[in-house]
Amino acid sequence: MFPKVVVDTTSPDGVKTDTEIQLTNVSTLATRLVHCFYVDGDTWEPINANILLTLGQPTGWRASEGSESVTRTWMAIPPSYHQWVGLGALWAN
Repeated sequence: MFPKVVVDTTSPDGVKTDTEIQLTNVSTLATRLVHCFYVDGDTWEPINANILLTLGQPTGWRASEGSESVTRTWMAIPPSYHQWVGLGALWAN
C-alpha cells in the first residue's frame, strides 16, 4: 500500500512533485496477478489496472505518466486530479 500518491505539476512555486511507484514479485515460485488502484481523495473515484508479474519481475512508473502496455497507457493520474489518497495493490495466486 502506498498511503499517499502526489502529482503536482502546476505548483505556484515551480516545484514539481511526482510519486514513483515500484513493485516487485519477490516470489521464486509463482507468477502474480496484481490488481492496482488509485483512489481520488475528494470523490473516492478509483482508477484500476491489473499487472501480471513473472518470477522476480520488477516494474515501476511515475504516477503522472502511468505505465505502457502493448495497447495503452494505464495507471496514470489524470492531469485534472492532484489529491489522490494512495495506491493499493492486491495480488492473487
